[in-house]
Amino acid sequence: MSGRTTIAQAASKPAATGPNHGRCETKGRAPAPRRLRYAPLLLGAIAGLCIASCREATAVRVRLYSDVTWEQGRRVLIAGGDSPTVSEPSGELEGPWSSNELGDLVFVPNDDRSAPLRLLVVMGITKDPKECSTSAPDGCIFARRKLSFVPFRTLTVPITVHSACVGVPCGADSTCNALGRCVPAEVDMRQCISSTGCALPDDENGDQQEKCPDPANPLQPCTGPVATLALDDCSAADGVSGNTGSVKGTPTATTGRDNAANGACFFTKSQYVSIDNPETGSPHYTASAWVKVDAANHSGFASVLSRRTSSPTYAGYNLFTRRLNDTTQRWAVYHAPTVTGAGNPWSVVSFDQAIDDAWHHVAMSYDGTILILYVDGVERSRTTTTYNFLPDTPFVVGMAEGGYYFPGAVDDVRVFNRALPADEVAALAAK
Repeated sequence: MSGRTTIAQAASKPAATGPNHGRCETKGRAPAPRRLRYAPLLLGAIAGLCIASCREATAVRVRLYSDVTWEQGRRVLIAGGDSPTVSEPSGELEGPWSSNELGDLVFVPNDDRSAPLRLLVVMGITKDPKECSTSAPDGCIFARRKLSFVPFRTLTVPITVHSACVGVPCGADSTCNALGRCVPAEVDMRQCISSTGCALPDDENGDQQEKCPDPANPLQPCTGPVATLALDDCSAADGVSGNTGSVKGTPTATTGRDNAANGACFFTKSQYVSIDNPETGSPHYTASAWVKVDAANHSGFASVLSRRTSSPTYAGYNLFTRRLNDTTQRWAVYHAPTVTGAGNPWSVVSFDQAIDDAWHHVAMSYDGTILILYVDGVERSRTTTTYNFLPDTPFVVGMAEGGYYFPGAVDDVRVFNRALPADEVAALAAK
């Protein structure tokens, strides 16, 4: 038989027929018209989807779901094969979609009807999915499956692209589930060919699962970040929620920590970025960023990341640099409970280090008891302190309430609603 096969909608698609073969069809449900646009994939010669006895086609039907609402410019790419990549997608979904069910695709094997199959689905939330990678996951959602074709069986594999997974790349053999956690992507083939189907135990099909954060339980800890700011071109777009915050003043786009053009934001006096995301005020948290101080223009207190109230209490948290003179320069975290009136008891952790013009990764974490400061992936200081949930206070990059403007560049800001362990902070600093 001839050698061209396509990935297509599973809409009563007729299979190939031969001179003495009957006509077979791949049964399925058609998605809404104009919802999907697929690119053909040349897989080589196939032995035939239908034999004389008209057995079921050897194929994998991928059924896509998502709890992410469609917005102009959002796209989904899907790739299948031995080593699928978004640079060579097999299919593309441009939207719009109005429900959690996006559509179906069918993969057909080459000559080997028992061939392994890896599936990669990538949704771009704040950028083109072709720019998404495990090393640059911000604004992207990844979902994977690992399985095999079964001769003369059409397997249905549900894959949900979860909103909780923005910025969570997982590994090549893992996928991100509804809780924002990386779980094994391999499908149990014994269950797959049985009545239980090909859904992963930790990632059931199209049903709306427990979201992370769950609006009914905003303090639920998530594996992935609850807010990310790539700060490309000084954009205030949150890579998790998809919402755009505020840019005050005219900060300047500058070269990012990874040498990407316009990949970071350079701040001077009266310039900052803020986002209104209640989850960034969780009582357990980690906040981190790549920071490059403009040493020549740095003096006194300069706030990098903050979420705190205004005078007279200044309750909340604040990661800042402090330069009193040439010999007293440090990174520090200010921490205070919510109280009424002045005289708020501050807790401070600090690490003395010369303020230079190099990039440094800084992070602060709090587990409800212990506040820890990390610099370049290494714990530098800790203390016992208290802190209360501040759901209505903006998260700010480049200043704190009351001023304390930061001079320099900031890149790749991440906020978690849990205290990351030391190895995960080190991993962020190593990216």
